[in-house]
Amino acid sequence: MAIGDEVRAMAKKYYHNDANYINFLGNLSELFYYLDDKKDEAIKVVKEGRMLAWYKLRDIGIEIEP
Repeated sequence: MAIGDEVRAMAKKYYHNDANYINFLGNLSELFYYLDDKKDEAIKVVKEGRMLAWYKLRDIGIEIEP
């Protein structure tokens, strides 16, 4: 298991979905994007970060259409 996968698994296990984790996912997806064989992983990571950001915004009363 890659280090990024371990961090994401730990965050899910302990419900870490704060802004710092979302920022981490953005940086991780950018790193994966620039690695030739990791573009599919970059898409999965950025989708997860975007989903968490939408949930955070929804919790404070901001609705965003997909």
